[in-house]
Amino acid sequence: MTPAGASAFFTTKVHYLPHLRMIVAVTGVFGFCDEWLRLLNTRVMATDVESVDAEASEQLRKLWNELIDLRYSIEDHSTTIYHFGIAEATEQVSSFAYRSAAGSVERPWRSF
Repeated sequence: MTPAGASAFFTTKVHYLPHLRMIVAVTGVFGFCDEWLRLLNTRVMATDVESVDAEASEQLRKLWNELIDLRYSIEDHSTTIYHFGIAEATEQVSSFAYRSAAGSVERPWRSF
């Protein structure tokens, strides 16, 4: 947001990760999606949306705290991450959402 309260810094917020058979969508803090995608592509050891979910809350919390300390006031910003994908074991669609809140990332619900 600009100081006047207008939206700013528009960017792509939906990304397809074919190697994980999943889609990542993000609303909120500018640049957070880019950092999360970088982690998914380089550090998170996962094979599908379910295995990403096993690590996501912890990894998102770490990333959020690192970026907020460097760039933002936690009280003024929030972010929501959505993961949609095919579970390797069941071949069924699974979906997860993660929301930043009070300086951390919580997973308020699993599937929707």
